[in-house]
This record gives sequence, C-alpha cells and structure tokens, in this order.
Amino acid sequence: MAFFQRLTSWRDADADTFVAGTVPMVRGAQQAMVTMTDAYIAAMLADLLGEDIQPLGLQAEDNLRGVDAEAVYRRPFTQIWTDLSQGSLLRDAIQAGERRSEGLAATDLELAKTHASRQALEGHDDERIVGYRRVLTGAENCAMCVLASTQRYHIGDLLPIHPACDCAVAPIIGDADPGQIINSVVVTEGAQALTTNSQGVNVFSGDQLTDLGELLEPLHEEIEKRFGKSDRGGRALDYRKVLTVHQHGEIGPVLAVKGQHFTGPAEIPTH
Repeated sequence: MAFFQRLTSWRDADADTFVAGTVPMVRGAQQAMVTMTDAYIAAMLADLLGEDIQPLGLQAEDNLRGVDAEAVYRRPFTQIWTDLSQGSLLRDAIQAGERRSEGLAATDLELAKTHASRQALEGHDDERIVGYRRVLTGAENCAMCVLASTQRYHIGDLLPIHPACDCAVAPIIGDADPGQIINSVVVTEGAQALTTNSQGVNVFSGDQLTDLGELLEPLHEEIEKRFGKSDRGGRALDYRKVLTVHQHGEIGPVLAVKGQHFTGPAEIPTH
C-alpha cells in the first residue's frame, strides 16, 4: 500500500493514522467488489437461463471477519514491533509490516467477493440453480485452485479461499445434479471431443468433461514434490484427497494442502 510507505515513524501515532485512512478505503473497495460480483452473477444467470436477470443491489456486509476492522489493520504495526524486538533491521521489519497490510486488504476483498457470490446465488432463488463451481481466472493459477476447480459446491456453501486467490464462481444450471466432479483430470474412455472452448481446450461430449491438459502440470509437479510420485492419469493417487478445507475462526473456510500447519482460532492475534 502506498499509504503505508508514506509513514515515517511506525509508532502508535502512525498506526492511528494508517488505520483511520485505510479502514474506510478497504470498506469502499469491498462495496465495489460486491457491486461487481452482483452484476457478474446476474449476467451469468441471464446468459445461462436466457432471461432478463438484474443485479440484486447487494450491500457489503459489515465485519465479515467478526473482528473489529480497526484492530485488524493495526496488526501490520504489531508485526513491525515484534520483528524489531526479535532483532530484525528496521527496513526488513517495515517490509514485513507492509506485506501484512497488503495481505489483510487482499483477504478482505476475497471475503467480500465470496460472501457476495453466495448472497447473489441464494437471492435469485431459482430451483434451476443447482450449485456453483470455481472458475479459474487470469494467465496463471496455483495448483490448489486448479484441483479445486474440479469440485462443485452447494449454493449455501461459502467458497474456500487461500492467500492471493482470485477465482470467480459460475452457477451450475440444470434439472439434474451433475455430480461431484465437474472437470476431470482424465477424459472418460470412449468420450469424443465435441468442441473447444475459447482457450482451445477440448470439451467432450456425454458428461461434458474438460481435458485440462497442460493446465494441470503445476499440480502434478506439486504432488510429486510432496509425495515423491504423481500420476497424470489420476489413478495411483486420488488428487481430490490432497486438498482439505479448514474452518478459520476469523475468515471462514480456507483451502489448504493436507498436512500443512493451520493457524487455528487460538493462534489468531487479537491486536
């Protein structure tokens, strides 16, 4: 944050100044995220249902973390002071505090998006909407998001996030539940390529499985690094069992790789 870099002492007075300026800025950004998400979901539904679907006019929820925002945005300064007390150079401590502030803001925007997505899907209250799926965005996606994009979610579920996650959501429309897996690591035997999507990825007939191809390579590499082996066919290892969802006491469901240390509610700083 440029605001953070303009501070000079990083003592209590600067912490007060930062909090007073940052909290309203983040709240405004959250409302912008909610408005865009509301419009995006409406546009997706209009396209899928062939009807005129209007945004619901959603408002950003207050206090999504369940913790006072002023306390949350003092944490970068607690980070600085803690690092200095442990012998870090001032320059390094300030950089750590700045990264902390950026991470907090990014997570707050992620929360605004996921909560708004759930509100929008529930608010349209159409029985044809049977769930939703994670949509990969951007030129690069981490292995966790690629694997998680193979799953479907119930409308009432909050999309699990992780740091720097930029996934979007898309509603699943249909009279029948399409099952747990939307995209597959492998294409079912005998399926014939029906068409390609805008990225040139094959889409297959029948159950509409998508061949993720090279997109999954980072996932295979991560699996091999962690377990010493991988299987491009997805048979020797069940990749769906690699991921887990932790319930973070402050930000809700968080996507993680099984075996990673998880910061539980008791470890969350309160100031």
